[in-house]
Amino acid sequence: MTADDFRLDYAGMGEYLRSEDMEAAMLAHAEKVKAVAESIAPVYEQGPHPGRYKAAFSASAGVQEHKTTRAYGEVSNDAPEAFFVEFGTEHNPRHRTLGKAVGIA
Repeated sequence: MTADDFRLDYAGMGEYLRSEDMEAAMLAHAEKVKAVAESIAPVYEQGPHPGRYKAAFSASAGVQEHKTTRAYGEVSNDAPEAFFVEFGTEHNPRHRTLGKAVGIA
C-alpha cells in the first residue's frame, strides 16, 4: 500500500469526531486545563469573598451541533469577577488565568 492508495473516509472521520471516545478525551484535556487554572489563579484576600474566583472553575464536554459537528471541551469560571481577572481593568492588571492555563496544559 502506498500513500496514493489512501482514501480518507470523511463519514468515518465525522463519526470519530463526534464519538464518546473523543468527547471523553476533550473532557480529560479540559480537566487538565482546569487544574492548571486553579493552581495559578490569583486569590484576593481583601473583600467579602476571598478565594471565590479560584474555586469557581468548571470543566465540561459535549458535542457541538453546527455546520461541522464535533466533540468539544470547555473550561469556564462563573465568578462575577472572572472577566475582570482574565482581561484586567484600569486599576488591576490582566491575569489571563485561562489563557495561560491552556498554553501550559
